[in-house]
Amino acid sequence: MRQSFPMRGASNHLSFIGLTALVWGCQQRPAADGVAAAPATVPEKSAGAPSAGAPSNGGTTRLSASESARLDSVMTPDRVFPSAAQRAAYRARPAEVKDGTRSYTFELSPQPGMVPEQHFHSITFTFAPAGTMLKQPGSEPEIMSAGGPQGSFVRASARSADGAYDVSVMERMLLPSTLPRPEIRADTALAAVLERLQNESAP
Repeated sequence: MRQSFPMRGASNHLSFIGLTALVWGCQQRPAADGVAAAPATVPEKSAGAPSAGAPSNGGTTRLSASESARLDSVMTPDRVFPSAAQRAAYRARPAEVKDGTRSYTFELSPQPGMVPEQHFHSITFTFAPAGTMLKQPGSEPEIMSAGGPQGSFVRASARSADGAYDVSVMERMLLPSTLPRPEIRADTALAAVLERLQNESAP
Protein backbone atom coordinates (compact mmCIF):
# COMPACT_ATOMS: atom_id res chain seq x y z
CA MET A 1 0.00 0.00 0.00
CA ARG A 2 1.44 3.35 -1.00
CA GLN A 3 0.25 6.69 0.24
CA SER A 4 1.80 9.91 -1.09
CA PHE A 5 1.20 13.50 -0.17
CA PRO A 6 2.96 15.62 -2.84
CA MET A 7 4.18 19.12 -2.02
CA ARG A 8 5.34 21.50 -4.72
CA GLY A 9 7.94 24.26 -4.80
CA ALA A 10 10.38 25.80 -2.36
CA SER A 11 7.58 27.77 -0.71
CA ASN A 12 6.36 24.50 0.77
CA HIS A 13 9.53 23.93 2.80
CA LEU A 14 7.94 25.61 5.81
CA SER A 15 4.87 23.42 5.44
CA PHE A 16 7.10 20.37 5.19
CA ILE A 17 8.97 21.32 8.36
CA GLY A 18 5.73 21.87 10.24
CA LEU A 19 4.25 18.61 9.00
CA THR A 20 7.39 16.67 9.84
CA ALA A 21 7.54 18.17 13.32
CA LEU A 22 3.89 17.35 13.94
CA VAL A 23 3.95 13.76 12.68
CA TRP A 24 7.48 12.45 13.09
CA GLY A 25 9.31 14.88 15.35
CA CYS A 26 11.36 16.35 12.46
CA GLN A 27 15.06 16.53 13.24
CA GLN A 28 16.62 14.20 15.78
CA ARG A 29 19.08 15.58 18.28
CA PRO A 30 22.48 15.90 16.58
CA ALA A 31 24.90 13.17 17.48
CA ALA A 32 27.63 14.37 19.79
CA ASP A 33 31.17 14.46 18.52
CA GLY A 34 32.98 11.25 19.22
CA VAL A 35 29.93 8.98 19.04
CA ALA A 36 31.03 5.39 18.66
CA ALA A 37 31.02 4.07 15.11
CA ALA A 38 28.70 1.19 16.01
CA PRO A 39 25.40 1.60 17.87
CA ALA A 40 25.82 0.92 21.55
CA THR A 41 23.68 -1.66 23.28
CA VAL A 42 21.06 -0.19 25.59
CA PRO A 43 20.06 -2.46 28.48
CA GLU A 44 16.52 -3.80 28.32
CA LYS A 45 14.22 -2.67 31.11
CA SER A 46 12.81 -6.10 31.77
CA ALA A 47 13.92 -9.68 31.31
CA GLY A 48 11.86 -12.60 30.16
CA ALA A 49 10.16 -10.82 27.26
CA PRO A 50 7.33 -12.57 25.40
CA SER A 51 8.09 -14.32 22.11
CA ALA A 52 8.79 -11.82 19.33
CA GLY A 53 6.46 -13.72 17.01
CA ALA A 54 3.42 -13.19 19.21
CA PRO A 55 1.14 -10.25 18.35
CA SER A 56 0.75 -7.55 20.93
CA ASN A 57 -2.17 -8.11 23.29
CA GLY A 58 -2.32 -4.56 24.50
CA GLY A 59 0.34 -5.00 27.19
CA THR A 60 3.96 -3.92 27.02
CA THR A 61 5.86 -6.25 24.70
CA ARG A 62 9.64 -6.18 24.69
CA LEU A 63 12.47 -7.71 22.73
CA SER A 64 14.58 -10.19 24.66
CA ALA A 65 18.30 -9.70 25.24
CA SER A 66 19.15 -12.33 22.61
CA GLU A 67 16.85 -10.65 20.07
CA SER A 68 18.42 -7.28 20.79
CA ALA A 69 21.87 -8.78 20.26
CA ARG A 70 20.69 -10.21 16.93
CA LEU A 71 19.47 -6.80 15.84
CA ASP A 72 22.71 -5.14 16.95
CA SER A 73 24.60 -7.56 14.71
CA VAL A 74 22.59 -6.64 11.59
CA MET A 75 22.56 -2.89 12.27
CA THR A 76 26.27 -2.09 12.40
CA PRO A 77 27.33 0.81 10.13
CA ASP A 78 29.31 -1.47 7.82
CA ARG A 79 26.17 -3.50 7.13
CA VAL A 80 23.83 -0.53 6.80
CA PHE A 81 26.27 1.30 4.50
CA PRO A 82 28.18 -1.16 2.28
CA SER A 83 30.03 1.78 0.73
CA ALA A 84 32.98 3.09 2.76
CA ALA A 85 32.28 6.61 1.47
CA GLN A 86 28.72 6.44 2.79
CA ARG A 87 29.85 5.13 6.17
CA ALA A 88 32.30 8.00 6.48
CA ALA A 89 29.51 10.52 5.86
CA TYR A 90 27.13 9.25 8.57
CA ARG A 91 27.24 9.14 12.36
CA ALA A 92 25.60 6.34 14.32
CA ARG A 93 23.63 7.15 17.44
CA PRO A 94 23.37 4.61 20.25
CA ALA A 95 20.48 2.18 19.97
CA GLU A 96 17.36 3.51 21.68
CA VAL A 97 14.84 1.36 23.53
CA LYS A 98 11.38 2.85 23.98
CA ASP A 99 7.93 1.34 24.52
CA GLY A 100 9.15 -2.12 23.60
CA THR A 101 10.83 -1.03 20.36
CA ARG A 102 14.52 -0.86 19.48
CA SER A 103 15.69 1.89 17.13
CA TYR A 104 18.93 2.69 15.32
CA THR A 105 19.50 6.17 13.85
CA PHE A 106 22.19 7.25 11.39
CA GLU A 107 22.68 10.98 10.73
CA LEU A 108 24.46 12.71 7.88
CA SER A 109 27.48 14.61 9.18
CA PRO A 110 27.70 18.32 8.27
CA GLN A 111 28.52 18.74 4.58
CA PRO A 112 29.63 21.84 2.61
CA GLY A 113 26.56 23.99 1.97
CA MET A 114 24.53 22.65 4.90
CA VAL A 115 23.28 25.21 7.41
CA PRO A 116 23.45 23.95 11.01
CA GLU A 117 20.06 23.42 12.69
CA GLN A 118 18.34 23.70 9.29
CA HIS A 119 19.64 21.01 6.96
CA PHE A 120 19.73 17.33 7.82
CA HIS A 121 19.36 13.79 6.58
CA SER A 122 18.72 10.90 8.93
CA ILE A 123 17.46 7.36 8.65
CA THR A 124 16.00 5.43 11.59
CA PHE A 125 15.37 1.69 11.75
CA THR A 126 12.80 0.60 14.34
CA PHE A 127 12.14 -3.00 15.35
CA ALA A 128 9.28 -4.34 17.46
CA PRO A 129 7.68 -7.72 18.12
CA ALA A 130 5.27 -8.71 15.34
CA GLY A 131 1.83 -7.17 15.73
CA THR A 132 3.13 -4.12 17.62
CA MET A 133 3.35 -1.70 14.67
CA LEU A 134 1.65 -3.62 11.84
CA LYS A 135 -1.70 -5.20 12.61
CA GLN A 136 -2.49 -6.62 9.16
CA PRO A 137 0.62 -6.52 6.96
CA GLY A 138 0.13 -7.07 3.25
CA SER A 139 2.38 -8.78 0.75
CA GLU A 140 4.21 -5.51 -0.02
CA PRO A 141 5.83 -2.93 2.28
CA GLU A 142 3.63 -0.10 3.50
CA ILE A 143 5.04 3.25 2.36
CA MET A 144 3.99 6.74 3.43
CA SER A 145 5.74 9.82 2.08
CA ALA A 146 5.55 13.59 1.83
CA GLY A 147 7.79 16.26 0.36
CA GLY A 148 9.95 16.78 -2.68
CA PRO A 149 13.47 16.24 -4.05
CA GLN A 150 15.37 18.14 -1.33
CA GLY A 151 12.92 18.01 1.59
CA SER A 152 10.83 15.01 2.51
CA PHE A 153 10.08 12.25 4.93
CA VAL A 154 9.38 8.65 4.00
CA ARG A 155 8.32 5.75 6.19
CA ALA A 156 8.51 2.17 4.89
CA SER A 157 7.25 -0.70 7.05
CA ALA A 158 7.00 -4.48 6.72
CA ARG A 159 7.06 -7.70 8.72
CA SER A 160 10.17 -9.86 8.69
CA ALA A 161 10.00 -13.08 6.69
CA ASP A 162 10.09 -15.23 9.83
CA GLY A 163 7.11 -13.35 11.24
CA ALA A 164 9.08 -12.27 14.32
CA TYR A 165 9.44 -8.52 13.86
CA ASP A 166 7.64 -5.46 12.60
CA VAL A 167 10.29 -3.29 10.93
CA SER A 168 9.91 0.40 10.12
CA VAL A 169 12.45 2.61 8.34
CA MET A 170 11.98 6.36 8.66
CA GLU A 171 13.93 8.76 6.44
CA ARG A 172 13.95 12.50 7.22
CA MET A 173 15.59 14.96 4.86
CA LEU A 174 15.93 18.68 4.26
CA LEU A 175 19.03 19.52 2.22
CA PRO A 176 20.26 22.46 0.14
CA SER A 177 19.94 22.13 -3.64
CA THR A 178 23.74 22.10 -3.91
CA LEU A 179 23.93 18.64 -2.33
CA PRO A 180 22.96 15.47 -4.23
CA ARG A 181 20.20 13.23 -2.97
CA PRO A 182 21.73 10.69 -0.52
CA GLU A 183 22.07 7.19 -1.92
CA ILE A 184 20.38 5.45 0.99
CA ARG A 185 16.56 5.46 0.86
CA ALA A 186 13.89 4.18 3.21
CA ASP A 187 12.41 1.60 0.83
CA THR A 188 15.69 0.07 -0.33
CA ALA A 189 17.11 0.19 3.22
CA LEU A 190 14.04 -1.70 4.44
CA ALA A 191 14.49 -4.39 1.79
CA ALA A 192 18.16 -4.73 2.71
CA VAL A 193 17.57 -5.10 6.45
CA LEU A 194 14.77 -7.63 5.88
CA GLU A 195 17.19 -9.68 3.79
CA ARG A 196 19.86 -9.49 6.49
CA LEU A 197 17.37 -10.64 9.12
CA GLN A 198 16.37 -13.56 6.92
CA ASN A 199 20.02 -14.60 6.58
CA GLU A 200 20.77 -14.26 10.30
CA SER A 201 20.07 -17.09 12.69
CA ALA A 202 17.12 -16.46 15.00
CA PRO A 203 17.94 -16.37 18.74
